Amino acid sequence: MFDLQIVSDFAYQYLQKVTTQKNGTHFYTRCPLCGDSKKNSRKKRFHLDWHNGNPGYHCFNCDEAGPFLKLYAIVKGISESQAKSELFKYDSDRIKKSLTRKNIAQIFTSETKSYNYILENCLDEPTASVLSDYWMGILNSFREDRQIPKEYKLYFCFTGRYKNRIIVPVYKGNDIIYFQGRRIPGTLMQPKYLNPLTEKQIIIHNEENFVRDKYIVVTEGLIDAFMVGAQGTSCLGKEISSDFLKVLFGLTDKGVIIALDNDDSGEKSLDVFMEKNEYNKRCRYFLMPKKYKYRCKDANDVKTKYNVENLYEFIDNNSYSFIKAYLKRKM
Repeated sequence: MFDLQIVSDFAYQYLQKVTTQKNGTHFYTRCPLCGDSKKNSRKKRFHLDWHNGNPGYHCFNCDEAGPFLKLYAIVKGISESQAKSELFKYDSDRIKKSLTRKNIAQIFTSETKSYNYILENCLDEPTASVLSDYWMGILNSFREDRQIPKEYKLYFCFTGRYKNRIIVPVYKGNDIIYFQGRRIPGTLMQPKYLNPLTEKQIIIHNEENFVRDKYIVVTEGLIDAFMVGAQGTSCLGKEISSDFLKVLFGLTDKGVIIALDNDDSGEKSLDVFMEKNEYNKRCRYFLMPKKYKYRCKDANDVKTKYNVENLYEFIDNNSYSFIKAYLKRKM
């Protein structure tokens, strides 16, 4: 059994023109064995599939196929026994590094996964590397353009599956319990967000900071939640589950405000939520005021374009009960 991170790191380090499918578990690349098409350098007919820990490859140009261990040995020019030793050492070293970052007992008793491993491939300050100043320039511009407060950590990933992406983490204590790998603005890298490969658990950004006598504000994106402050959290997408809300209502005596994006997909998601979610009538709903409706897509836009000082109060003052929100949206 091979960890997905091992296969992913190998693909991005040794193979050419890597793209992925199946939530990042299937890699399409130029064939390292036959070189792929000589006439068209954009063709990629080599497939490397993680296959739930039993990875294998197949080239549809030269028809070579086999297990990942064989590919690793061929590409690196070593024997399969040497390859096995290297891969075992690689995996054990990575595990040891992650163990040093937290209490070992917590790893086996906590239901929340730790994603601290991503920091091994990231920077948040310049290093001796020639490229680090360039990477930090991208990271700092991203933070400044969105006016993201300094207390929220961001990283630039320089290698591996999330290479050339900005890492936006969710922390619980000293552990990263989830993160989003966001493409650099202005680039065409797909998808826009590349998230961890394991199933998303009930991740509550700011769980340790909520004040019980204030509303908890649920936004789509993490950065919007950052702008709201200590009462902001994110559903990490457009769908809000009942399980997620059950946890939130247990963390506040005031209530929950739903503040999805002010765009077509956000409106459609809100329609579905207000129609079907069992907590729909218990929630309040933020509706973008007319002044901003056609100029601002989300909370971050309101903050950066109009310099709204207290975004929590702005959202609170423009949120409505289920009935009032329903009627205002139909008007």
